[in-house]
Amino acid sequence: MGLVLHFTARRSTPLRPAERAELEQRARQASDALPAAGEPMMFDLGILDVERPDVVAEGSARLPMDLADLQSAVGAWCGALTTVRRSLPDAVWTVTLGGMPLEWTEVGGYTLTGLVDGGADAGARPAAEES
Repeated sequence: MGLVLHFTARRSTPLRPAERAELEQRARQASDALPAAGEPMMFDLGILDVERPDVVAEGSARLPMDLADLQSAVGAWCGALTTVRRSLPDAVWTVTLGGMPLEWTEVGGYTLTGLVDGGADAGARPAAEES
C-alpha cells in the first residue's frame, strides 16, 4: 500500500521528434536518480487517445507509506518531474500526490510544502493549482 503520484502534461500541439527525444532522455536520467523504494518511473509518451489528443505525457507511481521512505521518494520525484517539466515549458502540467497538487515555482520546481522539509504540518496545506 502507498500513496499514488500522478502527472499529466497537456498542450495543443503534439511532441515534435526532437522534443520527444529530449523528454525521453530527461525521463531516463530522472528515473535513474529515483530511490528503489517506489515503483519505477513510468512516462507514457505515446498517447494515441483520440479523446485526449492534448495529452503529451503522463504517468503515475505508487510511493511507500513509511514516512522516511516517502520523504525520500517524494523529494526524488519532485526533482525528476522538475527536470522533465523544464523540457516542455509550454505544456500545462498537473502533478498530484494522493490527490493533493504539488506546488510549482519557476525557481525551485516541484515541492510538497512541509513534507519534504520535514515540517510538523507535513502535507497539511493544499498547494496552489498547477499552471
